[in-house]
Order: sequence, then C-alpha cells, then structure tokens
Amino acid sequence: MDYDRPIRNGPVDRGFDYYYGQEVPGFPPHTFIENDRVAIKPTAWRPAGISGLPGAMAPGWRYEDLMCKLTGKALDYIRQETLNRPSRPFFLYFAMTAPHTPIAPQENFQGKTTVGRYGDFVYELDYHVGQILDLVDQLGLARNTLIIFTSDNGPVNEDGLLYEGVPGDLVKHYGHNSSGPLRGMKSDAWEGGHRIPFIVRWPGHVQTHSTSSALISQVDMMATFAALAGARIPASAGEDSYNILPVFEGKIQGVRPALVAQSSEGILSIQAGDWKLVACSGGGGMWNRLIALPELEYDHGQLVWKNVQLFNTTRDIGEKNDVASQHPEKVRELMKLLNQYIEAGRSTPGRPLTSQPVKPWPEVPWLEQVK
Repeated sequence: MDYDRPIRNGPVDRGFDYYYGQEVPGFPPHTFIENDRVAIKPTAWRPAGISGLPGAMAPGWRYEDLMCKLTGKALDYIRQETLNRPSRPFFLYFAMTAPHTPIAPQENFQGKTTVGRYGDFVYELDYHVGQILDLVDQLGLARNTLIIFTSDNGPVNEDGLLYEGVPGDLVKHYGHNSSGPLRGMKSDAWEGGHRIPFIVRWPGHVQTHSTSSALISQVDMMATFAALAGARIPASAGEDSYNILPVFEGKIQGVRPALVAQSSEGILSIQAGDWKLVACSGGGGMWNRLIALPELEYDHGQLVWKNVQLFNTTRDIGEKNDVASQHPEKVRELMKLLNQYIEAGRSTPGRPLTSQPVKPWPEVPWLEQVK
C-alpha cells in the first residue's frame, strides 16, 4: 500500500472538517489517520500472536496509548474552535476505543478496580469523559452545549487477559455482568445486545437528574441534529430517524410508535410499547444463535406463528418469560407492523422508499404469509 497517497471516502470526504483517529483498533494499519493521510507511516510490523491482526504498524504503536492520544486531540479541537471561532457552533463526534477490545488500560489506570483489566478500562473511559466535561465547563460552554454519551451495542463481558478474552469470562472470573438484568450480550436480538446507556447533558433544556422511558434509537440522531441545526432532511434520507429533541426537553413522552433492531445474524426484533417480538427462536447473535426462523402453522384450526418470541419488557426486562403462545394476537400485530416497515423501506411517516418488498431472509417466504 502507498501510504503517501490520500485515503479516499473517509470522514473528510463525508462532510467532516477535521478527522483524527484509528480506523479500527486491532486491525492494520496500526497507526493514526489525520484527515485523509496516515499521521505516522506504518514502517514497522505488528506480528501475529499478540492481539488483533498482524500487519503494518507505526513504530512504537501501543494500544495502551490510544485513549489518551484521542482524548488529547478532542480537547485540542474544542480549545481551537472556542478560540478561533467563538461565535460559531461546532460538532464533535468522539468515538472512544474503550471499553472495546483490545482491552488496554494505560498503566496509570491498571489495578484501579476489582474487575480486572476490563474494569480498569471502564475506569479510564470515565476519566476521559470527565476531561471533556471539565473543559466544556472551564470554557463557559456548558449552558449552550448538548452532550450525549452513549454506546453502540451491549457488552461482551470479556475479562481482557492478553487484550482480549472469552465472551462471558467477566461474569465467570469476577462475578460482574455488564448487561445487568438484561438477557444476552452484544450482537443478540435480546435486550442485552441493543439496550445501552444514553445520557444527555444540556443545561436549560434537559432537567437535571430526569429520566425518560421513551423508545429511542441512535438512528434518531440524524433527525435530531438536523432539527438542532435548522436543516431539512430529504424525503429519501433518514427513513428511520425521528427528532427526539422534544423528548430531551420533557415536552412529550415519546415520538416513535415502534422500533426495529437487527442482530448480527440478520434476525429482526420489533418493539412497541410494552411488547417486544424477536423473529426467531434464539438470540440471533454470534454467541447465542439457536435460530429457527418464523413459520405459520395450524393450531386447532388457527394459523399461529411458531419460532418467534414475545416479551413484555415492562414486566420482564430480563426476557425470561416468552409469552408468544399466550398472546397470538399481539404476535400477529407486531409481525404485520414489521412487514409494513420492510415493504415501505421506512418506519417514519412518508411515501414508501422501496419499489419491491425487501426481505431479511430471501429464502424464507414468511413475510408473504403475514398479509
């Protein structure tokens, strides 16, 4: 690879003014990228058998340094924007590498918790978030700054030995389950795979210590940020994105009637109100597959969905009790709504975006049986 050439189709080609980061920790080239070029040429080589994939590496590259360096760049960006363009709003998307693998807390944070390297890595993450918040406060930006802290998926509960670990070892070795009462983990269709922290700080708009039970998704960030900036989203974009600013401000309880999520194996779930349907017999994830796909069968003269799971997440947040057989009418209702969203190519109001129905499993004609 020619590392003197610019890297195309990166963040700066997609609307960002500035970018500094690492494409995927654990994947080569092991070096930082600044805007559209490598910050340091990867002239060394990371061998196999350590962690991640072997490949080109910047001299002296260490996983333990990633968080500190990325946080430093984020802090510099906030300072520069405030100093150079004090009257212009800015947007910072800070994609932290913790606590994802490679689990590599810097030496100053190792041994700070009783939950091994993973716990230390979470401790370090908390420290870096605190640095961002403290700087925003020191610069007098807090009252006019919306800060959102969230995650992209549920945990894997790896203990972090040799930067990685076996999924579930955190529970086995330390008795700690990052999913809490939720069933499953990252990649599952169950709540442990998708329900994640979503913390908002916006003085003067979001009431301190307030909580909300509104059904939201990270796809809602597109419409929300557009509304915040006074921009209009084209009718063909943001097909599942709702503006949730009114939810932040406590003006309404929720905006979306239902939410669709997809597991790593392509299994769909749909949640509406208290009810959640998982369209398979298992978790649908990398470690909890046990998948049998939906089928319609006759039961005492009635067509009934088989191989689906139905949970009341208000009463049963741990999804321990599958009540699909007790509520066949709710199963039919949610399967029909799921089919409508798929056929329309969107879950927000508007004209259908697909000319042909889209099926998550083309080889299984179960969607055609919904109607």
